[in-house]
Amino acid sequence: MNIPSVAFVLFAAASLWWDLRYRRLPNGWLLAGAATAAAMHGVDPSAVGWSAAASGAAVGLAFGAALYAVKAVGAGDAKWFGAAGAFVGPQSAALLVAASVAIAGVAAAIGLAASPELRRRWMETVAGIYVRVGFERLRLPERGTTKFPFLLCAAPAAVAVALWKMH
Repeated sequence: MNIPSVAFVLFAAASLWWDLRYRRLPNGWLLAGAATAAAMHGVDPSAVGWSAAASGAAVGLAFGAALYAVKAVGAGDAKWFGAAGAFVGPQSAALLVAASVAIAGVAAAIGLAASPELRRRWMETVAGIYVRVGFERLRLPERGTTKFPFLLCAAPAAVAVALWKMH
């Protein structure tokens, strides 16, 4: 595993810790991660290079923004994908997002299977979507939203992507 990959796993682990403890990811931390990734890629011959780091950040941020637009992740998580993309490059940034979403889907299925409250809210949501009257505006249940730190899914995906990049 090259130095940027190790730094990426450490960045993901530290981000996960911060997100779980404070329920937010500071912009300064994310910018520092992206800058560190870019600097490492500029000096480490085994790394992907500055241009790949910049395009990886753009790909990660684009996918993160798309997830944010549909309210699948918070703004910090969306920006985290940009910083993560700077570590791994564009192809691996797309793989990281896909793996994170897949892990989140498995976590959601387990949550639905295990929690009567989540099952009830899911059924209310489905009923709200399919049982509409005329042109009345769609209203989803208002009773509390389920907040989930998305980095619980992205951090394992980050480790998997870092290990995959070794081959």
